[in-house]
Amino acid sequence: MAQNLANTQLHWRQQGLTIDDLACTLLLLVGGFVYVSYGTIWAKPDPFNYKWFERPQLQSDISKPLTQETRDIGVKTRSDRVELLILWGSQSGTGEGFASRLARECKQEFRKKTLVADLADYDPMTFVSIPNSVTVVFLIATYGEGNPSDNAAAFAAWIKSNSSKATPASVDNLRFAAFGLGNSNYQHYNQAILDIRNWLMRCGATELLPVGMADDSHGKTEEDFVEWKKLLFAFFTDTLNFSSHLDYEHMPSYDVSYLDEAAVNGLETGNPTAIQKRHGNMDIRPLRIISTQQLVCTTQRSCIHMELDLREFPELKYKTGDHIGIWASNPDNEVERLVKLLGLEQKQKLPIAIRQLDSVTSAAIPTPTTIHALLRYYLEICGPVSRDLVASLSQFAPTSSAKSKLRHWVEDQGEFANLQASRHLTLGRVLEMSTDEPTVWSNLSISFLLERLPLLQPRYYSISSSSIVQPRQVSLTASVSRRSLSGDQIEQIRGLASNYIHALDNRLSPTTLSASAAPVQYNLNGYNGQLEGKRIFAHIRPSKFKLPFSASRPMIMVAAGTGIAPFRAFIQERCRLVSIGKGVGTMLLVFGCRNVEEELYREELKEWQRVLQGSLLIVRAFSRAPEETKCYVQHRVKENVEQVADLIKDSGANIYICGSAAMGREVSAIIRIALAQACGWSDSELEEWSRKAKAQSKWQEDLWG
Repeated sequence: MAQNLANTQLHWRQQGLTIDDLACTLLLLVGGFVYVSYGTIWAKPDPFNYKWFERPQLQSDISKPLTQETRDIGVKTRSDRVELLILWGSQSGTGEGFASRLARECKQEFRKKTLVADLADYDPMTFVSIPNSVTVVFLIATYGEGNPSDNAAAFAAWIKSNSSKATPASVDNLRFAAFGLGNSNYQHYNQAILDIRNWLMRCGATELLPVGMADDSHGKTEEDFVEWKKLLFAFFTDTLNFSSHLDYEHMPSYDVSYLDEAAVNGLETGNPTAIQKRHGNMDIRPLRIISTQQLVCTTQRSCIHMELDLREFPELKYKTGDHIGIWASNPDNEVERLVKLLGLEQKQKLPIAIRQLDSVTSAAIPTPTTIHALLRYYLEICGPVSRDLVASLSQFAPTSSAKSKLRHWVEDQGEFANLQASRHLTLGRVLEMSTDEPTVWSNLSISFLLERLPLLQPRYYSISSSSIVQPRQVSLTASVSRRSLSGDQIEQIRGLASNYIHALDNRLSPTTLSASAAPVQYNLNGYNGQLEGKRIFAHIRPSKFKLPFSASRPMIMVAAGTGIAPFRAFIQERCRLVSIGKGVGTMLLVFGCRNVEEELYREELKEWQRVLQGSLLIVRAFSRAPEETKCYVQHRVKENVEQVADLIKDSGANIYICGSAAMGREVSAIIRIALAQACGWSDSELEEWSRKAKAQSKWQEDLWG
């Protein structure tokens, strides 16, 4: 046997073969078999794959069996005889809300068969078969670095790829109008809708009117949408000859009926997990609060550090740089105000069923539920009220004087703007202010609230802990938002989630605060007491804001205020690497805050500088320091721009910017100019370098506002 093996090996050597050659040959044969048998012997198509795309919570009648919906938009529009197709791409829910609103108004005013749809619900390549008789409207938000929203990404990728082909698949039957949602504080303002518009036209589509664009930098998104909608409706009547029915009354999109309490099973009274599939199948869990700490506590400002425990939920995992979504509830005062104005004090806890009456709307609210759950947990009742909503409210006014006052606010844009500047105009407050004495709005239906109020959304915070250092414990850093109106310390707009976190902190560590700084009151125990014992509903959202793969790569980190949160996690992780003998690259942190007393994580940063032994350099900018010139991070970056340019040019440093969009834009411009000068680049060379740096994740931004 041994002799035979030796002879065989000798024969292989004579043929120039080795054991490695035979192993590779065998591996190729196995790989070829696996490839050829894919989909026949193994990984067969799942006949129930379509169920991934269904939304059980949107079924108007839960007694009906689920049926497979087509993902061919051409088939859908033909079979349903659709005349007006409204497609949305939304990251925060605003675009989706506008799409539903537009669809309802078009159906009521023009009597057209209307379909409103999530772009992710249909296969992009089927858009070539949309009939020419269908008028298409796109409403798409720009997100991140000029990207479309997550649910519009597949469509954008397909139309971009198709438009770049020598002979693209034609969409010359497609006639469209488009509206974008963006913020001019960002470099790529409304880039997503502009790109999609250009790609569509390269593929033969016909643009019906110029792209409309909302600018949220000054809170004008609603006004911009209303103005664009006027142009769209004028085009419908003047050019497309749609018949307008201007005298239409409100037609409810939902039937809301009270149920017999004894016959109700599975009442949804505020658990956000009931709508988690609406937000990307996320895992929302009631996390235990380990501790809270006031990093800043003054009459004007508060900042809270919170530690959350993941150990009960092994399915929850995070990576350094990810975000955490906090699910707050509406505060007591706004819920109670609205319940009283609607005259529903005695009925607010009774079970109700919500049934969709038409295909235009989607019943995203779990049912059966209660009025109380709707107003506290599911609908955004604390958001600012627009003139358009005020105009719609006038038809439900309980008195002629209330109707006159509402119409006056609608007609006098200047007076309404002054009112917005001096008062926090929530829905409940507008109803209250429009009447001279307490009056019940008995004609204002729950269906109208479901149609016009957006769903309550999670608020996202950068995780300020390292998943390497504390894998089963998440930290977040929240600045408590209390924006005074017209210099009035009493009339304030308070951020929903940050003040919810503030209330939790005050519950755990009670302190005596002034009226302007005292926490808003919430139901902190949650529905059915599920949050008792110091808990908060939250979920993890993955982020692309990540540390370099190599710990030896230098980093430039620019942050203002709570923008330091992810950098705390980055530095914490590199300190752990140093503690086990690993080398780390230079880290330059440019950090801005008001003054020394409000410098977040000051003592931790001092200790980490000691541990890192010169690898962590900190440059501070104080904007409100006594007897010092006002200084922002932009100024400090400019002062140290040579060091910044050298770290990038000579050491290949990664660049990270976290904070407000306006700050990020200015810092980016300073660094780009410095690099162009240091490297002798032309404008085109600088743009090419910037494009590659961002594509390779060497330049990352996490910006807001």
